[in-house]
Parts: sequence; C-alpha cells; structure tokens
Amino acid sequence: MEKIQFLHPRMGPMCQVGTSKFEQVVTRKSSFAVFGVVVPLVFALMADPAVLAGDLVHDLVGVLLFPLILGAMVFTIWLVTWRSSIRATPDALSVYNALLVHEIPWKEIREIELEDGIKIVLKSGKRVGSVAYGGSLLGSITGYPSYKKAVQRLRAVREDYGQDPPKAAQASERTYFSFPWAAAAAWYLFFAIPGFIHLYF
Repeated sequence: MEKIQFLHPRMGPMCQVGTSKFEQVVTRKSSFAVFGVVVPLVFALMADPAVLAGDLVHDLVGVLLFPLILGAMVFTIWLVTWRSSIRATPDALSVYNALLVHEIPWKEIREIELEDGIKIVLKSGKRVGSVAYGGSLLGSITGYPSYKKAVQRLRAVREDYGQDPPKAAQASERTYFSFPWAAAAAWYLFFAIPGFIHLYF
C-alpha cells in the first residue's frame, strides 16, 4: 500500500498514513489551522489539571462522559477548521468541508475562481465552494487578498495534474460523507486519559 503524504502549503510534510494514492493538501486557511490547534490546547490546559485534581470527575461514569462532551466540542471545532481544506491527487481535486468531501476529476473542472470566496467551477456549470474559503463581507470589500495565493496555488496544481490525468482517473464528480474515526477517538482519549489516571492511579 502506498503512502499518503499530507503537505501544509508552507510547512511541508506533516504526516503519513496508508492509502492507495498520493494526496496533497494544496491549501488550508492559516487562521483556521491555527484556531484548530490553539483552541484544543486551551481546553486541555484548562480541563486536564482540574480532572487530575479530582475537581471535575469523581467516578467511572464521569470519567467516561466528561471527555465525550468536551471531546465532541473540540472535535467539531477541529472538523470545521483544521480538516476543512482543499486537497489534490493526480486523479482529482478534493474539497473537504467538515464531514463532506467533494471529489472532482481534473477533466471536469472548467475554472477555479475567486468570487465571493473560492469556487471550483465544473464544466456542467455547478460550483463547489469551500467552508474554509467562503465569502464574507470584509472579503468582498477588500477583494479577498488572503485568498489570492490559495487560488494561484490551486491553479498551479491544476496545471501540473490536469494536463495529463491518469488513464484510470475517476469518471465523474462525487460527494460523499467521510467521518474521521481515528481523529474522533484521539480527541476523546486526549481528555479521557487524565480522568483514568486520577481514578486508578
């Protein structure tokens, strides 16, 4: 099985997991990325010491339920911020909007435009937007200066991949539900482990 390589647009390789094809994070909104890391850390710094001190959980039920509630909150923030991104493979461009993924073959893309946010315009006329790069009043006034580099990066990747797509490339655009179970479990354990330490050690 080949490795999937996630790349931050400025920081380079971030992590690798097994998959059948290479996927690159072409662009991720930097403010969203920071928010998706800082907020969970703030939650952890506030909650974990209190859990370890026994101020928040006192029994097994509390140890199991508290991280479920807190983990769900942080996981939702992570979904909307860090996971929401635009990624590319030699076959297609994928727009990750929280739990929904729009996978668009390169041959189906007519244009990547910047108008009221970033939109992927298909040859059928359909427009696919991004949660991370949606429209805003401030952006419409200033002309979305922070989005322009993302559009340039996307167009450059389209030039690289779109000119000669693989023969076995995906035939049509599709939208599907994708739940990151590993990430959900990781956030739960992130807040559950201090409770178990307090209760049993």
